[in-house]
Amino acid sequence: MTRDEFLIRLRTLVGDLPPEEREDVMSYYTEYFDDAGPENEQQVIRQLGSPENVAREALGGGFRVARGEEGERPAPRRRGLGGLWTAVLALFAAPVALPLLFAGVLTAAAMCLVVLCLLAVPFIIAAAFMASGVVNVILSLAMGKLGFATVCYFFGAGLFMAAAGLLGLVFSLKLLLWGCRGAIDIVNRLLHRRRNLQ
Repeated sequence: MTRDEFLIRLRTLVGDLPPEEREDVMSYYTEYFDDAGPENEQQVIRQLGSPENVAREALGGGFRVARGEEGERPAPRRRGLGGLWTAVLALFAAPVALPLLFAGVLTAAAMCLVVLCLLAVPFIIAAAFMASGVVNVILSLAMGKLGFATVCYFFGAGLFMAAAGLLGLVFSLKLLLWGCRGAIDIVNRLLHRRRNLQ
């Protein structure tokens, strides 16, 4: 594991801390690596242990202090009111944030519905084309009094429309599945990007 991998993993693991405390933890361990220098990177990682252990101690209330040749390095002071301020700000932000969240969810749902409707239009058109072809075939058989050529014309046109409708159904079903997969991939990317930013 390299220094960068260690710090990236640590940032992910301490993501539940308030931003100010998280930055204190990250700056402390970044400085510790900087002070040790690139040549002692692996030694520092061995001294600190795994990022999970360091994060567990940071989340539990204190920083893990590595013991080096210089003795103990003092941990930065943690501010005890960080959680209280977060709760107070959340309380005051709720009347604005909740309606905005609700509006955002409704907007996203409406956009998904519009996309699904746009993807369903070719499916509906193909189904209508196929149904009209089947009706044309049935009606051509009922038109026996109009002559053999007329019956053959309407029968052939009906078969053509039914076959074209069936091909359109297959194509539009594949298009619909492709669109749904694309929407799911976009949502997954957005969720993963948000987790990585935190």
